[in-house]
Amino acid sequence: MYESFYQLTRRPFPAAADASYYFPSAAAEAARATLRRCLHRGEGPALLIGGPGLGKSLLLKVLAQDLQAQRHIAFLQCGRVCSRRALLQALLYELQLPYRGLEEGELRLSLVDFLRSKEDDRQGLLIFIDEADTLPTRLLDELRLLTNISANGESLVGMALAGGMTLEERFASPRLTSFNQRIAARCYLETFSKSETNEFVKFQLDDAGAPATLFSEDALAAVSQVTGGVPRLINQLCDHVLVLASLGAHKQIDARGIEEAWADLQQMPGPWSASQEEFTPPVSESGVLEFGSLEEEGELPQSVKFPSRIMEPPKQKRGPMDEDSAATLSINGPEADFEPLPALPPEAELEFISAVKNPFEESFDAEEVILDRYASLSEARGALKQVQSREGIEIASLLEPMPVLVEASNESVASVDVVMPPYARDEEIVSRHLREAAAKATPTPNDDRDILIIEDHEEEKAPTRSRRREFRRLFSSLRREHA
Repeated sequence: MYESFYQLTRRPFPAAADASYYFPSAAAEAARATLRRCLHRGEGPALLIGGPGLGKSLLLKVLAQDLQAQRHIAFLQCGRVCSRRALLQALLYELQLPYRGLEEGELRLSLVDFLRSKEDDRQGLLIFIDEADTLPTRLLDELRLLTNISANGESLVGMALAGGMTLEERFASPRLTSFNQRIAARCYLETFSKSETNEFVKFQLDDAGAPATLFSEDALAAVSQVTGGVPRLINQLCDHVLVLASLGAHKQIDARGIEEAWADLQQMPGPWSASQEEFTPPVSESGVLEFGSLEEEGELPQSVKFPSRIMEPPKQKRGPMDEDSAATLSINGPEADFEPLPALPPEAELEFISAVKNPFEESFDAEEVILDRYASLSEARGALKQVQSREGIEIASLLEPMPVLVEASNESVASVDVVMPPYARDEEIVSRHLREAAAKATPTPNDDRDILIIEDHEEEKAPTRSRRREFRRLFSSLRREHA
């Protein structure tokens, strides 16, 4: 738009990062040298940290251009990758390898196969990741795993990660301790100083073929003051001021033009106003600024009393003063002696009679005896109900610590030894009156429902060794017949 008016060969202040517009400032050159040495020698991953608009993306592109003849380059300009598969696909896309329809494991194997192939003279891969502070932790760990790919004792993958100040905080996480230990270099970018800002504007104008007097000295100072030395703001402001100056047919740009462009760009006034007159404090002939004498010269004028416009509250008639108020007013501030108050008489104790009757004072006609489960069973035996059934009598007889005679099916008598638990002897659980009741009971001869039948089976003897041999021979003969 303004290139033809000022007869420029190209746009001097572009909006996007371009390696051909790189300006070698002090901080940028120091970071460039460190990162290039680290990536060229394969020392390990490197970090480039700086605020927004300081030229991190531009510096990564310059490094990629310097090292593309020695290594394969993969430049990820967008750090917002959602998964490991997307990260591997982006790397394969940068290397011009097939990446569609492949699973995560296949993508990783394809990348490893490419790195270990010897078809190209360039060995290894350099990954430049911009906005790396936006990557999730799992993807940063995936990048760490890529650095493990090596051949002949050298890592085949090197990388430089650029991001804001939060990138360094991300690597302080315990989950990235292994990755943080592998960082070989940390570089920081800074804003331009006033002299670097002037040199930067002149450098870009000179490369575009503009005359040296296009920006006046006060315009350059205004640019440094407004932008604070941020390269992105410098490009934005200088490009906008050239547009406005070309529309107004101005051959030279001054500080007033910078102020107008900044106000139009930001839609707010600049941090200074060129139209305001500079304040010059009064200075005496001796060159000393005097604020007044410390000694009083003459008498000060008396104060003039002005009538008050505040309405006074209406006066009210006071009633007769009580004794306490009169005693308070009679005291003359600091001259009166303090006298403590006399001791107060004891207060009377008030007794309130409640209409609600105490429920615990009622007398109950019938009391229910509750058996305490922690009490001894022998003490509470009288309160327990006695078991009168025959089944209960037989179960109680089984608990006797003595042999019990039980009828068998062959009309013989068999003895059964009952093993008693230890607490049965201590608490005397077995009741003797139950045994007496069992002795007095006359069982019905025809009722055989309560007879316990115990059959003694002879233990089967294990087969002898001879029988085992017979079985083996039989099985072997059967196999032969079927074979």
